Amino acid sequence: MFIKKITGKLAVLALVLCIILSGCQKKDDANLDANAGALPSEGGVLNLASYSPDTLNPLTTQYSCVRDFLHLAYEGLFIVNEDLTVKNVLASGYKITENNTVFRIELKKDVKFHDGSAFNSDDVIATFEYIQSYDNPYSDVFDNVKGYNADGDHAVVITLNSPGALFLNNLDFPILPSGLKAKDFEAPNYAFTMNGTGRYMYHKTNPYESMVLQKNPHWHGDTKVYIPQVCIRYVKDNDAILYAFDAGETDLITTERGRWGEYSHTGKYETYEVTTTKYSFIGINTASSAFADVELRRSVAALFDKEFIADSLMFSHASPADTPLSAKGSYYRSDDDDKKATPSELKSKRLSVYMLYNEESVRKEEMALYAKTILEEAGVKVKLTKVDFETYCRKIETGDYQLYVGEVDMRRDCDLSFMFDRAPQTAAPNAEDMVVKVDDKDTSADTESGDEADIPDEIHEPVPTSQISAICDYKDSKLDDIISNINSAKDTEAMKVAYNNLRIFFKENVPQIPLYHMNEAMFVNTRVKGKIKPNLTNLYADIGEIYIEVK
Repeated sequence: MFIKKITGKLAVLALVLCIILSGCQKKDDANLDANAGALPSEGGVLNLASYSPDTLNPLTTQYSCVRDFLHLAYEGLFIVNEDLTVKNVLASGYKITENNTVFRIELKKDVKFHDGSAFNSDDVIATFEYIQSYDNPYSDVFDNVKGYNADGDHAVVITLNSPGALFLNNLDFPILPSGLKAKDFEAPNYAFTMNGTGRYMYHKTNPYESMVLQKNPHWHGDTKVYIPQVCIRYVKDNDAILYAFDAGETDLITTERGRWGEYSHTGKYETYEVTTTKYSFIGINTASSAFADVELRRSVAALFDKEFIADSLMFSHASPADTPLSAKGSYYRSDDDDKKATPSELKSKRLSVYMLYNEESVRKEEMALYAKTILEEAGVKVKLTKVDFETYCRKIETGDYQLYVGEVDMRRDCDLSFMFDRAPQTAAPNAEDMVVKVDDKDTSADTESGDEADIPDEIHEPVPTSQISAICDYKDSKLDDIISNINSAKDTEAMKVAYNNLRIFFKENVPQIPLYHMNEAMFVNTRVKGKIKPNLTNLYADIGEIYIEVK
């Protein structure tokens, strides 16, 4: 897996974290300059930071920082690598048959939960049922599942309605023990008992201050756990998490925030990045009179410098995209002679278009302003309209847009059916059809908006695939065939061929304008040594053989 590794020592932050941290051990900073070639040491305390948990149920917590540290205690059947291959965790192997519709998953034996009970297929089936019964981020995993059953104590069989070559990528969610009740899935639920199979288990809580995890002496993994305790310090907000890291009170932090590249830290640290499936694009209403013409769509798409967007607008913390599927996937193949399109003359068309984005997202606003700039330089007038998130979703659903700044957390099974599953529709009755000749009066600065919303960008995550039934007003039988071939691919080579056909289709037809896939990162205090292996499941889910050099 490709991991970008950066060492940084940056500008001083103005604020310092001022909270009581009793009950958690603070390590001596003298260890920072210890001999880098020393053998791994056992001992020390790994310090993390999080909001005070709303629940310790990893399926229902509303906080990503809580979900992060719970991956130290809970495990899935698999971990998904950056190249969209899977690594066995609670699974010991699998077999795929019936044209990628039947998946038999072998489970590890002699695995125990933290309370000493044995892990088996009943727990896997129970977790499937929890996910389908209670509100959680994983519910769309079962959209294409026809049925599932246990096959003895250490195997489960899952049958799909239609082929899904990479369906296993969906099975990285935490597995909980069977026997949980409805009250265990109420949020908030401060009384939920942590009971996973992971390398760390619950030890104690220091009320309102911290939680301490301890090494699971019966962990089934094949890597050594060198650090005996993990202390999770409770802080009030994202800024406090950053300040704690800057002050050396926290050893690891992760981020899903789109603007994390702007933050600075004074201490010595290393950053490990992984390109995710969070996909940003410019949505096009191909049914509007502006963009029914494919040549015009190609010309507009050619204006977007994706390398510039990834490097400058996203601070080099993104990977340019040519389709909704990440270029870091093992299936990726590009043509060596693939050349960039050249935009045709647009100024003579004297067009004006309507671009939509949601006002809560700073990232989308920046992209809308960039798009407006490059389009107007090419002679296309742009009217930006920013609306609240609910209105934004409704307008996309009804086709009430010409262009929109889109962002979606793509399915890691590479199934694009949700994105192109409805026929083109005409613009909604109240849509602005702005494909008109414009006079010399400059109205390009017009922007519809209400009051500015003081809402942090990081709480507005990409639109889940389950929230919008389709995010592209485009239907084409050839595209359907390409998506079907991706889902039916029997091996990596077949997947590469199918994916390359998708690339060609996007280049020739431009159903939308792919921009980039976002990176996530783990910041690591340099006193922490050893193997750091970020992945798409969760940056804490496979932290490897890390250790702290202790005297």
